[in-house]
Amino acid sequence: MEIINIRYDALKKALLTLAEILPKLQKERIEQSEDYTVTRDAVIKRFEYCFDAFWKFLKLYLEEVQKVSLESASPRAILRDSLAFKVINQEQYDIFIDCLVDRNLTSHSYNEEMVEKIQEHIPLYYHTMKAIVDRLDV
Repeated sequence: MEIINIRYDALKKALLTLAEILPKLQKERIEQSEDYTVTRDAVIKRFEYCFDAFWKFLKLYLEEVQKVSLESASPRAILRDSLAFKVINQEQYDIFIDCLVDRNLTSHSYNEEMVEKIQEHIPLYYHTMKAIVDRLDV
């Protein structure tokens, strides 16, 4: 199996883990469950590895499918190249830049207020990543 298929399948599985826990987070938040903080932190962690898998898949997609010679392999550069080569549109690009900022915040510092705000953005990030993944079906 080609590496792009392996990465694609891994990304789909990662997104599925995030999709499975998002409704639980909403339910626990509404019910003010004691488990809310633990579930929220699990959502944050799943978001982190989903976004990492997502931008790395985009990099591989650009190289293998679009045959783009990439000069930089940073997430921001990959997102910019994905926009330039019409893998994503401007609205999605803007969402993913916000996603990248949130991803960096969750991995480099911990602040309860910040985490609460970021977890509110994760459903949008999930749905946007999923829409791209479904459309690119390799």
